[in-house]
Amino acid sequence: MAVKISKNVWIGGGVAGVAVLAVGVGWALAWPGGDADASPAVRVTVTAESTDVAPIVATAGAEAAADPIEVVVDPDGIADDEYPEAAPARTDPNEYEGSEFEYYATKVEYPDALVMEDWVWDLVGAGWSMALVSGVADGYHDSYVQPPAVLYLVSPEDVYFEVARLPDEIAGGAQIVSWDEDDGWIRLGWWEGSSSARFDYLTGAWEEIVFVSYGETAWHNGFTAANAEGDELWDAYSFGGRKYYRWDADSEAWSASALVDKGSEMRAIATSSDGDRVLVSLEDDQGATTGEVYLYTLSSDEVESYTVPLFVQLYEAARTGQFADSAAEGTRWGWGSLTGAWVDDTAVRIFSSSGVAIELDTTTGESVEVAEGVEIETVGSETRVGWGEATGLRVWDCGC
Repeated sequence: MAVKISKNVWIGGGVAGVAVLAVGVGWALAWPGGDADASPAVRVTVTAESTDVAPIVATAGAEAAADPIEVVVDPDGIADDEYPEAAPARTDPNEYEGSEFEYYATKVEYPDALVMEDWVWDLVGAGWSMALVSGVADGYHDSYVQPPAVLYLVSPEDVYFEVARLPDEIAGGAQIVSWDEDDGWIRLGWWEGSSSARFDYLTGAWEEIVFVSYGETAWHNGFTAANAEGDELWDAYSFGGRKYYRWDADSEAWSASALVDKGSEMRAIATSSDGDRVLVSLEDDQGATTGEVYLYTLSSDEVESYTVPLFVQLYEAARTGQFADSAAEGTRWGWGSLTGAWVDDTAVRIFSSSGVAIELDTTTGESVEVAEGVEIETVGSETRVGWGEATGLRVWDCGC
């Protein structure tokens, strides 16, 4: 026989408490204060951790071993017969095959989801995530119908609960970038990150995020990184230049980051896996890399500066497909921009569209040419932020 105990069932004092299961002619739960003499002789003590899924076998004789008690703790705390009803199905309103935007956008596949009920929020914790599903932002084809952006809560068992359909103004190319679990709001960007907003998913209220950069209202207000503690780095780009602003999770306030006095033309290239370090390249007014590089630490709001001559060569390789003194072949032309990713705690690999790359040691500031870059993770129609997890730079993949 099997005893299935959901995480939201009281077990000997709490979810992570101790349950005493008794086996004999029948079985019973020995609750605190019960009659000990009435309990069968064989007892199995089970510690129910939040992610345990393990058989527990009584070892008092062949009869008990042949008839084990299996205790299964649901990772999301919801038994199979306790889930809310299914939410109405959603579909992409466009026909892509043979259309004028067939090669520009990919059909949005909405997940099967359940209706969100208030009691589900009480179960949310480690292992849960928020997901945002959205189509590309297409302002060029009159026949394209913008698919709605829909916010979901996702359980550790990958069960989706539909939280909200976002306002039509922020539907195109929307991504979730951070989650304040305690206060019930998320931050998101759309139009591939150029516009941003705070959305209160418990009330449906929202407000656009707009910064000022060098005395002008920024036309690009975009997310850069967030660490697990909730500190965030955002960039504001106006015709006067770019500034980086910092959200402090403790004080819940915005301020100019320590990068603000490092130049008006900067661009973040890579963020560490914990979201706390950001590699920033200083560019000239033509967008060319100068070789000045900053390593910014989000939690402490501190900056380290390096001069990396190989950055200039790498930029030229991205623009022309050639790299000085390199065996790399090809004449593929790029946009001149650099892309990077952390390799480990002390190394960042930065590469160009021509296929050549350098690796920067963040402890010494030294760099060397390497054979290849590292794969950059792109995001498509669905983006997620996990409970208490960091978020780094993202590259949008339209699927075209």
